[in-house]
Amino acid sequence: MPDSVESFNLLIICNNNRYISSKKDNGEHMYKKVVIFLVQILLISNVFAQNKDYSFPETEAGQYVYYLDTRKDNMRLTGLLKFFDNTIVCRSIDLKTKEACLITLKITENKDKLEISPERVLEGNFEKNIQYILVDILNIAEQKRRNKEKIGYQISSFNDEWKEFGYTLVHSFSKTVPFFNLLSTSMKNGKDNIYQAVLIGRMRDSSDKTFFEFESFEIEKNNNANFIVPVKKAKEMDLNEAKITLDENWKFIKSGTYPDILYDGFWLANKSMRDAQIGIEVYDLKKINEKMVKLSAVELANSFVFFNPWVIPSSVKIIENDKNDVETEFTVVDPVTKYKTFMHTRTIRKGNNITFINFSVYQETYDANQKYFERIFKSVKLKK
Repeated sequence: MPDSVESFNLLIICNNNRYISSKKDNGEHMYKKVVIFLVQILLISNVFAQNKDYSFPETEAGQYVYYLDTRKDNMRLTGLLKFFDNTIVCRSIDLKTKEACLITLKITENKDKLEISPERVLEGNFEKNIQYILVDILNIAEQKRRNKEKIGYQISSFNDEWKEFGYTLVHSFSKTVPFFNLLSTSMKNGKDNIYQAVLIGRMRDSSDKTFFEFESFEIEKNNNANFIVPVKKAKEMDLNEAKITLDENWKFIKSGTYPDILYDGFWLANKSMRDAQIGIEVYDLKKINEKMVKLSAVELANSFVFFNPWVIPSSVKIIENDKNDVETEFTVVDPVTKYKTFMHTRTIRKGNNITFINFSVYQETYDANQKYFERIFKSVKLKK
């Protein structure tokens, strides 16, 4: 649900056209409930006006995160979705019983503490499922508030001591994760995470139901994509103010060749219509949106990550070559096929202009040919 022209234009930049929307009925049911109740919320006065909304300004409307809770006998998914008026939609699923709950809530700041205010219970039992989830959310939000000045795009970890229970939690944070930036929680000296982000993404428009359709993290292996790229003659190609060394496996695809292709690029088509692709685009930030001029290269690079659906948070890697040259690597899961795609981007800023290099390949193809693809990505030379 893009909330601005800026968001819409970012969607155009980031659209790699590999994903299509799912049409599952279970997501449709929950989606309609949320739309109805959120409209009602907008029409009533803010009963929490005495407090200041804790708005998570770095999280855009439509962004979401899902956590997996494996404490004790738990096996629960909890998802948080940001609505444009700072309302948070919380959806939780018990993976054992398949019981689901759905609520809307707000987090407010009252002097030196945070408060959580459930607004509507749309589905599920509050006493049985929801009240404990709210305690977790508030604790995580408080940890973020206390440590926000220390949290960046690289992983930072902080101890959270619970003397009354005799243990210490270790929270790991990164700005690549929406809302609280929490990547994972583990027991100190423990081996496994007991609470971890397993999915991040963004609903692209009002018809996007990917947040409501996520029910379990099942990955399908794309056996057709597990192959070695044939050795062929290398050649240097020109592409939008840059040169790149490819080989005869790659074909030039012009913008508009297919209805959803928005920019020129090269495709590798060995086992499917598009096993891999690389595109290079140059943008004037002022022509896209004035607000984007204020974003740093690393903020722009991270924005390109979260505009993809179903990103695996633990796969996100931010590589800051310098303040104006940032690379990202991450893995995306297709909501329909459940196949994994490896993504590698590079954002280079010169004044108000950015050069955006966008590479994607099926995970199995990348794993079988990693050095080959790394060599191609590193071969990109920008024209002066």
